[in-house]
Amino acid sequence: MTGDKALKDIEMGRWIGGFIKKVWFLLFLKIFFSALEGIAPYTVSKSLMLVIERITTGGRSEDILPYALLFTGAVFYQRAQMNLKMPLDTLFSARSREYVEQKCCQIVRATSLERVESAEFQEQYSHIDRYIKEVSEVWNKILLVFSSVVQLVSLTVLLAAEGWYYAVILLAGVLPLWRWFGISNLSREDMQREVQVLRNKTNYYYSMLTSGDYMKECRVFGYGEEIRQRWGDGEAGIQKLNWQFRLQAFCREMKYRLPFYGAFAACVSLLIGMIVTGRTGVGIFVGLLAVFRSYQAVLCDMFFTFSEFRGIRRGYLEIKKLRTQFIMDYAEPVEDNTFLIRKSIEFKNVWFRYPNKDNYALSDVNCIIRMGETVFIAGMNGAGKSTFIKLLTGLYRPTKGEVLYDGAEKTSSGSIYGNFAVLFQDFAKFPFDFYGNVDILRSFDEEKTEDVLERAGVTEFADELPDGLRTRLGTLSKGGVNLSEGQWQRVAFARALYRDSSIYIFDEPASALDPLAEERMYELYDNLPEGVTKVIISHRLGYARKADRIIVIDNGGIAEEGTFAELYSRRGAFYDMFSLQQGLYATQNSEVKGG
Repeated sequence: MTGDKALKDIEMGRWIGGFIKKVWFLLFLKIFFSALEGIAPYTVSKSLMLVIERITTGGRSEDILPYALLFTGAVFYQRAQMNLKMPLDTLFSARSREYVEQKCCQIVRATSLERVESAEFQEQYSHIDRYIKEVSEVWNKILLVFSSVVQLVSLTVLLAAEGWYYAVILLAGVLPLWRWFGISNLSREDMQREVQVLRNKTNYYYSMLTSGDYMKECRVFGYGEEIRQRWGDGEAGIQKLNWQFRLQAFCREMKYRLPFYGAFAACVSLLIGMIVTGRTGVGIFVGLLAVFRSYQAVLCDMFFTFSEFRGIRRGYLEIKKLRTQFIMDYAEPVEDNTFLIRKSIEFKNVWFRYPNKDNYALSDVNCIIRMGETVFIAGMNGAGKSTFIKLLTGLYRPTKGEVLYDGAEKTSSGSIYGNFAVLFQDFAKFPFDFYGNVDILRSFDEEKTEDVLERAGVTEFADELPDGLRTRLGTLSKGGVNLSEGQWQRVAFARALYRDSSIYIFDEPASALDPLAEERMYELYDNLPEGVTKVIISHRLGYARKADRIIVIDNGGIAEEGTFAELYSRRGAFYDMFSLQQGLYATQNSEVKGG
């Protein structure tokens, strides 16, 4: 999915056309039931008038029976339509929401990683569930308007037969409410946005109180009560906003409701006058009372629905804004379109700055990684090492400069992903079994999966679990097992080994491993197929001795580059870091021996 295609697919015309193609039969059934729903009030009121008129004028039973049956059937349908339509409405709403969610997923998938990771994107995307709910209801709202128009036309015909002025008076009484519905919906949307900001915070505090990741520190450091207080204050703030909105809305709505009630009273007064003067019968009187109520209810429903279209449009524009503000020309990998890197990857005057940041994370980086090399990346925390890796793999795009693959810049990042097997510092933990964590695509070479799990040292602890390698990981599933960080890191390492790639990248691969596991990991790294390219980032500088070349990144730029011997002899940044680390180990060893 390219950014350009995502831009086109989000346009309203394409949304409507694509949705109709997917649910045309459901849409036909919805239109059919909406039409029945529209003529039901007319049928009920008209048949009731006729039944009462026949009774009060002494009509025969056989003359009354057809109208009585029609009245009974119409009333039954009105009462039963909710249950009759519920399965259809549920399925239609689910398909509508699914369709809108797919479009929102396309936006995210067509947005560059650095933008998805930004706080601005995450803040705006936190509102997306409400936008999805609003936009996915557009089809139901359109059909509700259709049903209301059918009801309005049929009831207007009925009223006009007795006096056109009834329809005019009732319409005039409802018009102020139309204005109120618009004001109310806009105020509600603003309130919901304020509530969402608070809700994001309270959800976070709630997760701190209930998640095992936070609970241990809450208990040990004793800040559980403080977090509970913050969560309670946030919930109280949400309740206060809701209460203030409802109270203000009620008080203001009553002002707009007065003409509504007045119109109904005026029509009833006119009707009573006609009864007193003998110009209409009891059947007409009873029937018109029902029509008055139905007519006002239909007008209110229709005007309220019209006002909701503002919210739907606003939700659509927010989704569209998310697209236009953050989307970039990005493409996901296509298996048969992978560009195989055979010679080198070159950083040529590369500058990179995160969205909405003033400072550059990397500045004027120039270096070449040749295929078949083992390259060690060193540097202090925050120097830009992980950013360098994401640029190397095409996950980020340079702000300025070029990253060249075999001398050419690739405009589609998706075409180069197949070259890399990466163990990220913040690797993914999937709630699947061990097989699914290694091969989530389920191409499923079971023998190969078991081999890499064994080589990564996973089977040592997996065999002790009740279901072995079939054990579900994480707490999402009942009976799932949560692993230690070091165990998860071995699983992620096996995932990288499983992929037959020409370039292996490990970003802090031993950060959660014990010394024995770390030694095994480096042995596996040494035994990767001959000719593959290896790039490793680590604060533990011992493995740097085995690298063909060391690149030291400092303050977003390359401080120095060369072999271990060259950098050690220069006594620069690498020498300082290595000597400091070596000195710490030496001090610890002497203390142990002295003790």
